Amino acid sequence: MGDTPAQAVRPYRDADGVPALPDTLGIGRAALAGASFGGGVAVETTARCPEWVSALALLRAGLPGREPGPDPPAFDGEEDELVRAGGLDATVELNVRNLAGPGSRWGRMPLRGRTPARPYNGG
Repeated sequence: MGDTPAQAVRPYRDADGVPALPDTLGIGRAALAGASFGGGVAVETTARCPEWVSALALLRAGLPGREPGPDPPAFDGEEDELVRAGGLDATVELNVRNLAGPGSRWGRMPLRGRTPARPYNGG
């Protein structure tokens, strides 16, 4: 190995490069929009550089600092098993818990009150 001392390395953050865009593009402030994981990047960017953001639009944003949801392959496997077993209500419940979270208002609704979710889950 070389004699150059190692530089301090910090964890990679997706939001690190976003604040450089206005200067690079010559646009000044910008409206940010983010969906899912990109929503979390937009929220983090806005929190770190509010002077750069003129508006923020989010769609099902994954927020920084939240506990991650279930492992996708494990979730998919459990969902597939429920669908194969004909358990539509249980499949809807699994998806509601995953998307809305156990402490959400939606997550506390009785299953019969969640019928709007059915068409999105194979119905």
